Amino acid sequence: MEAVSDAATETVVIMSSSQVGKALALDTPLATPTGWTTMADVQVGDILFDETGAPCRVTGATDVMRNRRCYRVRFSDGSSIVADADHLWAVDSDTPVRAQDALRDLFHDDPPGGPDDEGDC
Repeated sequence: MEAVSDAATETVVIMSSSQVGKALALDTPLATPTGWTTMADVQVGDILFDETGAPCRVTGATDVMRNRRCYRVRFSDGSSIVADADHLWAVDSDTPVRAQDALRDLFHDDPPGGPDDEGDC
């Protein structure tokens, strides 16, 4: 992630597990056993794939959070995701960091051009 790592950090690995805050843009695609859905359409009881690729049931959801500060996070493979500034990330790196940080806490400064104020997560 370009904006999250600094020049002194050689490796940053981001992992996510169940019950970790995931405030993402409403149009974020989510894989299901029968195709794709989005954050806007997913409901409690739906089946999604977890971080290991195994099917898992959605057991809880929050109301849509409107007019929030959001950031576009770009990964090393070129893909990106829009996440709320309070989206929680489990982080592992070559330097001592907390095991879990909100996205806004991972930035030393706003990225060039500022955050993506895309609004709803």
